[in-house]
Amino acid sequence: MVCSAVVTVYSGTNPGYFTEALESVLGQTQKSDDIIIIADGAIDNNLDKLINEYTNRYKHITFEKLPKNAGAAAARNHGASLAKNELIAIIDDDDISLPERFSKQIAEFNRDESLTGVGGQLAEFENNDPKKLTSIRKVPTEHSEIYQFSKRRSPINDPTMMWQKTVFIKHGGYPEGWRRGMDYALVMSLLVQGHKIANLEDIVLHYRIDSDNLKRRGAKLGQKIALQKYFLQNGYISTKDFTATSAGLVAMKIVPPAVKKMLYKRFLRGVTK
Repeated sequence: MVCSAVVTVYSGTNPGYFTEALESVLGQTQKSDDIIIIADGAIDNNLDKLINEYTNRYKHITFEKLPKNAGAAAARNHGASLAKNELIAIIDDDDISLPERFSKQIAEFNRDESLTGVGGQLAEFENNDPKKLTSIRKVPTEHSEIYQFSKRRSPINDPTMMWQKTVFIKHGGYPEGWRRGMDYALVMSLLVQGHKIANLEDIVLHYRIDSDNLKRRGAKLGQKIALQKYFLQNGYISTKDFTATSAGLVAMKIVPPAVKKMLYKRFLRGVTK
């Protein structure tokens, strides 16, 4: 069994980071024979030229552009619709997939054919140095734990996900109404409908963060609370879950950046040694 890989880029994509991300896909021990790059609207000329160089060099890489910026969800969904294989790996434009990521995820699908999605753990790095890992975002591995965890936080690391195409497409893919939290909205809906999801215990991806990362997280507060309200209204979570999660989000918004960074690493991440 092989997988397709969907990579999305946009006007803000860094060509150097994109090269690292794509090379990590090309360097997988279990190769993908179908790499789909989707540009979410207009992109930089240098990036456009770089992508075309890759498509000329590798016949299994295809490149399409959306006529205008429609958001990451729409771009990923379009890429998924073009996939030739039943398994689809999600690839962010600046993260680095570890060499055995695909082989480990495909093996998990082979082990349990009832799975809709398989993710994994990720390690974060700062200052553009993938060798200097600063923290690990750990998510639960077993389906029952994932379901309970989802009531307070997203139980997946979205950039690590591999989805079963048939279910993904039938379900509508990533909800395009949620530019922030599209992954959380998707996985919550799947879990409530009885679909099975697993996360590997292994770190499968190195996730790039920068000095503005925590500021961007804080900027999402309104949409994060709106998403929790959506979950509450649709019966996904209880009033207790909504209150606890919303209070935590507000608290993280108002604390100073240095304190926020410490809290993320101490309570929401595992700090590397």
